[in-house]
Amino acid sequence: MQDVGPAAWRALAAGSFYQGYEWLRSIEGQPGVANRLVLARDGERVVGALPCYASERGPSRRYDVHGVVRGMIDAAEAGDPDDWSPQLLVGAKAGYANRLLLDPELDPTAADEAVRTLLEGALAEGSGCAAAAMFYVGRPDVERILPHLGPRTAVLLLSGHQVLEVGWDDFDGYVRSLPSSRRSLVRRDLKAFASSGCELTTDRLRPRIDELVPLLMAVQQVHGMQPTVEEITDYLTRCAAGALDERTVVFLCLRGGRPVAFALAYVHERRLFMRVFGRDYDATGPNAEYFQTLFYEPIRFAAEQHLDAIDFGIMAYKPKLIRGCSLRKLIRGCSLRPLWAVVFGPASGDCDWAATEASWNASAYRAWREECESLAGPLREEEWLVRRPGDRSRSIAFAGLRAGGGS
Repeated sequence: MQDVGPAAWRALAAGSFYQGYEWLRSIEGQPGVANRLVLARDGERVVGALPCYASERGPSRRYDVHGVVRGMIDAAEAGDPDDWSPQLLVGAKAGYANRLLLDPELDPTAADEAVRTLLEGALAEGSGCAAAAMFYVGRPDVERILPHLGPRTAVLLLSGHQVLEVGWDDFDGYVRSLPSSRRSLVRRDLKAFASSGCELTTDRLRPRIDELVPLLMAVQQVHGMQPTVEEITDYLTRCAAGALDERTVVFLCLRGGRPVAFALAYVHERRLFMRVFGRDYDATGPNAEYFQTLFYEPIRFAAEQHLDAIDFGIMAYKPKLIRGCSLRKLIRGCSLRPLWAVVFGPASGDCDWAATEASWNASAYRAWREECESLAGPLREEEWLVRRPGDRSRSIAFAGLRAGGGS
C-alpha cells in the first residue's frame, strides 16, 4: 500500500472506510495472516486493487469461511472445517463492508477487464488455500463479479446493512421526522435516560483506551467470546493507530465521571461509521443508556456536524430500524441494504453449489421480508435476489490446491 501511495489509494477507495488507506495500514502485519495486495494496472496507472488475507481460520466467526457457509448448506455437504483450511479472504476482513476498488474513470469495458484481472490475481494468490470468500459485498459489486464466476462458486445472501441518511439540522429535526408511534418511543427513551444520572460527552479514542477495555470485554463475553485484557488493549490500540485516531469519535456515557458505556465511531468522507460498543452491565440497563450512546448521540453529532449519513453496520436490526425509519414520504431514514458472500468452495465435497445458491437465497429473502419489511419498507426482489448471467464462457475457476504453494 505504501508503494501505491495514499493519494492513489484514496482515489480507488473513495467512500470506503474499511478499505481506506488509514484503516488497512493499521491492520497490516497482523500475526497469523498473510497479507497480499493484487493490483490491476493500465500501463503505470493503478486502476484496481484487492487486498487478500490467507490464514488457517477467519479472524472471527463472521469471517470464517467454513463457519459462515456451514449455516447455509447441508452439514454433510459442508464437510470438515479442515477441508476449508487454509482460507483466503478477499477484499476486506473487518467492518462487514466490502467492495472492489476500481478507478471511477474506467469505462464499462475497462472496468470489466479490471474486475477479471483482480479476481484472477486474488485466486492465484490463494493457490495454496482450500477455499476463498469475499464477504459482505453490496449489490453493485455482486453484479460486476457474477459474470466471472466459474464452478464451485455461490453468491449467498449473507446480511443486511443499515445506513441512516442524515437530513436534519439538529436532533429535534430527526425526532419530528418520525411517525408518531416511533416519535413517542424515542421520547420515552430520552426521558428514561434523563433519569439515569448519567451524562454524555465525546472524546478521541487514544486517551481513553484503558478505561474502555473492560467495557468492550464485557460485551464480547456476553456474546460468547473470551478475550484477554491484552487482546482488547491491542485491538483498541490498533483502532487508534497512526492517523486513525484523528478520525475517531468516542461517544461516552458517564456516571460520576466514570465511563459505563461507549460507542466508537469514525468520521470518513462526510459519513459516520459506527465501529464497536461497550458497556458495564451492572451500571447500565433500564434507562436507555444503550440507545442514547449507540444511536441518539451519534445522530445528534452527525446532524450538528452536517454529515451525510451514519453507517450502523449489520447488528441489532429491529431496534435501529424502529428508531431510524422516518415518514416514508420524506424518503429518508434507516435503510436496509442486502450484502452477499461470494464463496469459492473447496475441491472436496459433493455440494451442488448452484442448487444451494438458489434455495438458500430464496429462503433467506423470505426470512428478511418477514422480519424487517414492516419496519424498513419494501425489500424488493430485484434488489435482494441475484441471477446468474446465461453466458458463462468467461468464468474464472479456483483451483483450491493446498499443495500448490504458499499464498
